[in-house]
Amino acid sequence: MNEGCELVFVLQQGELLTGQLAWYDEGCIKVTPSDGSPSLLIPKRSLKYLYELREVEATRGKN
Repeated sequence: MNEGCELVFVLQQGELLTGQLAWYDEGCIKVTPSDGSPSLLIPKRSLKYLYELREVEATRGKN
């Protein structure tokens, strides 16, 4: 969390959100979006999965 890597958050509804994880607790996460929008509190039950953006970029570079 200290290095501030970009994450992609995929919500149950299929929406994608790119940003940094500010903090998390038992029930929710706080995300700081990359586009400069205000921070968001997202209930964990609304999250489908998340991944690091650089992992996808590294994979695409190998092909």
